[in-house]
Amino acid sequence: MHTQQSRSNVVCFALRLFCAVLSVDLAVGDGHLRSLGGAKQYCPGNFSIKGLPDPQVSLIPTGWTDLAGMQEVKIDGNKLTPHMDARAYFAQQCNAGEYNNEDYLAVNLLDKTLRYTVDLANTGCGCNVAFYLVSMHQNKLKSTCKDYYCDANSVCGVPCAEIDIMEANEHAWHSTLHTQFDHSGMGGGLGGGDGWTGPRDWSVEQYSPGGSCIDTKLPFEVAVSFPTSSEGILTALELNLSQTGKPCDLKLRLSEYAGLADLGEALRHGMTPVVSYWASDKMLWLDGAGPDNKGGPCHTDKPASCPTVASMSNFTIEDMAHPHDVPAGGSEGGGGHENPKDFEQPTASPTVQASCPGTLDVNGVNGGGIQL
Repeated sequence: MHTQQSRSNVVCFALRLFCAVLSVDLAVGDGHLRSLGGAKQYCPGNFSIKGLPDPQVSLIPTGWTDLAGMQEVKIDGNKLTPHMDARAYFAQQCNAGEYNNEDYLAVNLLDKTLRYTVDLANTGCGCNVAFYLVSMHQNKLKSTCKDYYCDANSVCGVPCAEIDIMEANEHAWHSTLHTQFDHSGMGGGLGGGDGWTGPRDWSVEQYSPGGSCIDTKLPFEVAVSFPTSSEGILTALELNLSQTGKPCDLKLRLSEYAGLADLGEALRHGMTPVVSYWASDKMLWLDGAGPDNKGGPCHTDKPASCPTVASMSNFTIEDMAHPHDVPAGGSEGGGGHENPKDFEQPTASPTVQASCPGTLDVNGVNGGGIQL
């Protein structure tokens, strides 16, 4: 293959007239680039996720079919840097210019904890840095995006299960569960409300630039877990945000969603991680102050002020230490919790054995006794 690439380079150099229409494959660093008539379809490269059977993961960007609007996600070691309006999918392999749903990762996170670091510095009102899971590997419909993308809101025309681990900026954070046709889903975190009140599991004092638990001007750690019952049924999404030097973590537990069993099956079949970064002047559903004025400082979104890039890094997956400790239907999370980082477990109720109290003698009653 390298010999063919070299020959193609020589031909292009010598015969510039034909290069405009000649298709050439080139190796570019850790990535792969396909030049078609001067336009470039590329694979960003590989990065590592410790805990996967094959830790080397490829990244496939959306936009190969519309190169004019394509935005890149850069890879630097184990750091992913999505540029504004970029979206990319975790994959087993990347073939530049060719979308195939079977190339996308299908990760089963049941009884697992996924960890990563995120940097949201300066992503203000109107910015949305997202990391989420969708059932792309199983989707055989190309969609209007022509890359097999699907989600619960049918953004590209195809619906599928979606677990939003993070939709966030430096003022807001949402984690949301969606079954295939549930557009709104059930979520938690902080922020949002344009005529309504979004989640208020944490306070602005705890999560914000300079926050007491998470200072969003600095990188912080995300851990999301998917525990199951002893029967193997998904019982919750558990989220923990932590930051070096801070006295408290922020926790969230989503366990009362009616679609948990369906999402558990989606996870069992494997879901594809997605990174994206976008902005809008209609993002108050995420970061609006809300009627209670407790959702943060955003009364107007200013997408033009969003930085060019955001970043996520150091992805790892590990087994949960005690995946069955918390029963299905447990309490929802919320609030800042002091370290240690383990989720507090509900106090077990004492076991009561059913019994009959006995027989009461009552004078004048035939048989002399009444059962209680």
